Amino acid sequence: MKRSLFALLSAAALLCSMVLPAAAAEQISSISVTGTAAYVVIGSTLHFTGNGMPTLMPLQENVKKADGKEDTLAILSAGGNLTVYKDVLRQDAAIMLDRPGWTMNAVRDIALTNGGQYALTTSGELYAKGDIFGNSSIFADAYYPDAEKIQSTTAFSAIDGGINHILLQGTDGFLYAMGNTSNGQCGTAPEDGSVRTPRRLYSGPILDFSAGYGTSYYVTENGDLYGLGLNNKGQLGLPADNITHWKQVHIASNVTAVSAGYGFVLYITNTNNLYGLGETENGELGTNAQKIAAAPLLILTNVQSAAAGKYSSFAVKNDGALYAFGQNIAGQLGDGYLPGAENKPAGYNTANATAPTPVLAGQIDYAAYFKDKNDLPNNWAMEEVYHAETAGLVPTALRNRYKQDISREDFAILSTHLLTVKTGKSLEDIVQERTGRSLSSWQNDKLFTDSSSKEVISAAALGIVEGRGNNIFDPKGNISRQEAAKMLTKTAEALGCSTAAQSYTFADAASISDWAQPSAAFVAENGIMMGVGNNMFDPKGFYSRQQSYLTILRLFNNL
Repeated sequence: MKRSLFALLSAAALLCSMVLPAAAAEQISSISVTGTAAYVVIGSTLHFTGNGMPTLMPLQENVKKADGKEDTLAILSAGGNLTVYKDVLRQDAAIMLDRPGWTMNAVRDIALTNGGQYALTTSGELYAKGDIFGNSSIFADAYYPDAEKIQSTTAFSAIDGGINHILLQGTDGFLYAMGNTSNGQCGTAPEDGSVRTPRRLYSGPILDFSAGYGTSYYVTENGDLYGLGLNNKGQLGLPADNITHWKQVHIASNVTAVSAGYGFVLYITNTNNLYGLGETENGELGTNAQKIAAAPLLILTNVQSAAAGKYSSFAVKNDGALYAFGQNIAGQLGDGYLPGAENKPAGYNTANATAPTPVLAGQIDYAAYFKDKNDLPNNWAMEEVYHAETAGLVPTALRNRYKQDISREDFAILSTHLLTVKTGKSLEDIVQERTGRSLSSWQNDKLFTDSSSKEVISAAALGIVEGRGNNIFDPKGNISRQEAAKMLTKTAEALGCSTAAQSYTFADAASISDWAQPSAAFVAENGIMMGVGNNMFDPKGFYSRQQSYLTILRLFNNL
């Protein structure tokens, strides 16, 4: 859930099976699905698919988590800023983020219910907005038009939203519940009314938890899975009934993670097997051979994480492959197929995927990420440039003119930006720590007569760049490939990394200057910067902006 992909995928539905490239699947940190769209955070970029667009498309950068319910989308940025958007599904084949509502800073976690919006602050306080109990007709004050702080003596670290209730993990490690309890999902009898403030549901450390439609699930530190609430589809592991189970039911042992869907539940055991209970009519348990499964169904093996939606399921296997199965009414699987289209993939039953089989379509459309179609990286560079930018390694001002040669000043900006991203510190702090002098004192030295740029002076102080002589830096001048190799190597050294390398033999090694030989060996040996073909390094050739961005990414991944 919070600590894995096991998170409630809001009231939604996936269809056939989808697989992303292993590298992308390993970076998936958040998935949420509404009735007609899916939101997937890969790296730090939010993608969407569905609503008539059957392939993953980049939507917004610098995202930590997204949660969707119907036509509402909550986005938590990597910096802890929450924005809730309304009416996001107004236009076919697009997600509209032009109607922001609630915004809040210093947010740790977010959740939506069908009528409520929730945020946990970095200090552990709970704020709510909207119809927070799912029954505003009963409580006149159950609707909060503005965000309200929910009073509690407990601080919270994580949250998950069901249809009309939420579950929270306290900083004490215990589980708490709040909201509508008409099905007993908050651990009280329905006649007791809604739970107005968080009440403790389990007094013990938990590994995972998840809120579904009228259900709550949690895994104890010993690996025991418990559930309470609805069992009309056998989702508590009991024969289907209409009894309100407001006291916990033991479901399984040796469990590590859980995710609640609409009428079903998924859980993973300590042997990495994925099981499911409950409704399976739409293929949400990897089969539709039966309508209800009150006994555990083994769905997949070698699974590291999974997530349940309304009528759909996701699973990430140990090799990083992403699988999806269940309903697909608007192409929200991202496999390129819309119901009714020709060439229906194998494994479909009408609009449902009833087996967890990967589909090679549904790759990320990298070209769609770049806004100016007249200014695109070359095909051989596009994927890595995309990942460099979405990882925040390329400053916004440099995200253009990809095929042009990079200037010395821009490379200084790029390399020093990497230092701040990697360390989480300011340039001022980095220079002070590495040189024993303040950045302002270096600037007062007036190292160059043609540049006073903070980034250039910092790079020079750290030994990443050098001048041309006579106090000239030549900020607009180009850099050669061998100069780029040395700057990349010096950037690694500025972070305290060893750059010792075995000699790397290029066919044109004799053309590489003596001062650049060790650097060429380092970048080649570590796969940061390779030749230009035919085992040629081309040391005197100029270095482009797109080459700079992808090699900064490779350096970052090597550090």
